[in-house]
Amino acid sequence: MKIINIILFFCSIVTAQLPVNSVVLDTLIERMFTDTEYVGFSVIISNSDSIVYVNNSGVSDIKSQKQINHKSDVFRIASISKLFTTIAVLQQVEKGLLNLDEDINKYLDFSIPNKIGRPITLKHLLTHTAGFEDKTRGTYTTSIEQLQPLNLYLKEKMPDKIYPAGEITLYSNYSFALAGYIVERVSNEKFFDYITKFILQPLGMNESFVYEEDTFQDRIMPSYTKKADGSFEKFNTILYRNLSPAGMINATPYDMSRLMQLLLRNKELLNQNILSTNSIKNLLTIHHRYSPQVQGYGLSMYEKKIGDLKSMNIGGQLPSFSSQMSIINDSIGIYVCANTSMNRPLISLIDSLAFKLTTNSLTDTIGYKKIANPERYAGSYRWNRYNRKDLDYLRGLYANTKVLYYNDDGFFKFYGSPDKWIYQTEKQFREKNSGKYILFDINPDGSVKGIKGNLILDMPVYLERFKFIETGKILDNTIGYMLIIFFALPILWGIVLIIKKIRKTVHRYDKTFASKTISVLISGLFFLHLLLFRNILANYIDFVTDETSATIIIYHLSIIMLILLSLQFYVMIRDMLKKNISLFDRITFGILMFTGITYYLLMTKYNLFWFSL
Repeated sequence: MKIINIILFFCSIVTAQLPVNSVVLDTLIERMFTDTEYVGFSVIISNSDSIVYVNNSGVSDIKSQKQINHKSDVFRIASISKLFTTIAVLQQVEKGLLNLDEDINKYLDFSIPNKIGRPITLKHLLTHTAGFEDKTRGTYTTSIEQLQPLNLYLKEKMPDKIYPAGEITLYSNYSFALAGYIVERVSNEKFFDYITKFILQPLGMNESFVYEEDTFQDRIMPSYTKKADGSFEKFNTILYRNLSPAGMINATPYDMSRLMQLLLRNKELLNQNILSTNSIKNLLTIHHRYSPQVQGYGLSMYEKKIGDLKSMNIGGQLPSFSSQMSIINDSIGIYVCANTSMNRPLISLIDSLAFKLTTNSLTDTIGYKKIANPERYAGSYRWNRYNRKDLDYLRGLYANTKVLYYNDDGFFKFYGSPDKWIYQTEKQFREKNSGKYILFDINPDGSVKGIKGNLILDMPVYLERFKFIETGKILDNTIGYMLIIFFALPILWGIVLIIKKIRKTVHRYDKTFASKTISVLISGLFFLHLLLFRNILANYIDFVTDETSATIIIYHLSIIMLILLSLQFYVMIRDMLKKNISLFDRITFGILMFTGITYYLLMTKYNLFWFSL
C-alpha cells in the first residue's frame, strides 16, 4: 500500500509537552512512507508518564481492510522479547539469587565448556559477547509438537565457543535462551509463567502474552510477506521457537508503551517493584564497547549516538513482523512496529523522529585526508553471525556481506550505503555526516582482519574480512560451471554416438560405455543435489524452517555422490590407460575428472559431505 492512511490521531499530555507540533510528526511519517510499500504499522511516542503521540497507518487485515489499532492489535515483537528476559534476570539479581559477573555454570544443571578465555557470565550473555557462534537451522519449527523442552534443547544444541568471552560481539539467541533457563532454575517458575506473573501483569500489559499453544495464534493479528511482483500475501506459516526466551512475546503497541515508561522511570511502575531505579540504570549502561568512540551494548539494548542525540535501542524481525524500540536521551521512548518485514524503514523512521524531538546537531565539521594504500582496507566483509561447521555455514556466504571500496574523492563507502567513511588513524574511520566511528581489527602482520562498529541494522557487530572467492557469487558461478560440464558432455556424447552409428564406428564408443553411463547418472543426481541445496539455503536466509526432510535427503545424496565420484574416477582412469581410446574421449574424461575434483573440493570446503544433522 503506497497511500498513507492515517487512521487514528491521539495525543494526551500529562506532565510534558511534545517539543514539536504533532502535525509535523504526521507530515514526517507520511513523507517517509510515501514511496515505501507496507500493509500496516503503528508508532507510539511516550514520556515517563504517558503516551504523547500515536500514529496508526494502514490495515491489520488486507481482506477485511480492518484498520490498525494500537490498543488491540497484537504484534509479534520477536527479538525485543530479549528485553523481558533481561528484566527477569535483573529481578533475580535484586533478590540476590543471581550475580551478573558469576560463571553461569554455577546456575546450570549442565556444563558450558570453557575452551578459550575467561568463564562466561550473565553479563556476557546479555551483551552478546559470550563468544558462541550462531546457528539458524533447528531454532524454529512449524509444529508445536516438534518443540523441545528448553533445557533439553540447550544441552543438545550447544554451539561452539569461537571467541573469548567479553571480547567480540556476536549476536546470539542461544545466549538469551540460556539466561531465560537460568531464571527458570533460580525462580522455580516456568519461563513463560514467570514473564507473565512478574513482568507483563505488574506492568499492566493486559493484551500481551507469551505463548506455547496453538490456541494463542488466534490472538495474533494477520501478517504478510512481500511477493516478487510487489504485492503482499498472508503469511500462514506458524513459527515456534525452541529458543523461546530469545523471542516469543506478543504485544500491542499500547502495552509496549508501558514497558518504555518503566525504562523512563515512571513513578507508579517503580512503586510496583518490577525493577529498581538502579537496575534500570544498569540495563541502560554500556557494558561492552570496542572503544570510547564506537557505540556499544548495554544489557540487551545497544547504543546509538549521533551528534547530541544518544539512544538505547533494540529491534525484532520475523518474515512477516518487524519492530523497533528506542529510549532517547533518557527522556522519551519511541516504539514502531509493522505486520510485515520492514526493519530498515522503521529504523530510519525512529532516527528521523528522534531528530525532530531533540535539539540535535553535529557540532564539528569533519575533514578528510588522502590515504596512500586504500587497498589495505577495501575488500569484502561479512557479519560473524553464522555457524562454522555444518550446512548452516553457507548462510554466511550469502547473508549480511558488505563490500568496502575507496572513492577518488577520499571517502570509503560500502556498496549500497550512502555513508562516507573518512580515514583518521590506522585503526579508526569516522563517518562524514553522522560522526559515527568504525574500528579496524589489525593482524600482527599489518593486514586487516575485520571491522567493529554499528554496521548491521545499526547494531554493534563484528565483520570478518574474507576473500572474494569465498562469496556466494563465486559459489554460484562454480556450481553453474559444473552444471554445464556435467550436462553438456552427456549431450555431446550422444551426438558423437549418433555420428559414429551413422559412420558405423560405434565399437570405439563401447570401450568407454561404463564411464559415460556413470557420468550420466551422476549428472541426474547432481541436479537433484543442487536443487535441494539451493532450496535449503534459501530457507535459511528467509527463516523458513520446514526443511528437515530435504536436509536428510541432501545428506544421504551427498554420500551417494561421493561414492559415485570415486567410482567414476576409477573407471575413467582405467579407460584412459587403454590404447584404443580416442583423443576426444581422453579430453572429455580429463574435463570431467577436473570438474569432479572441483566438486569434491567445494563440497568438502563447505561441509556438504559430512555436515551435522
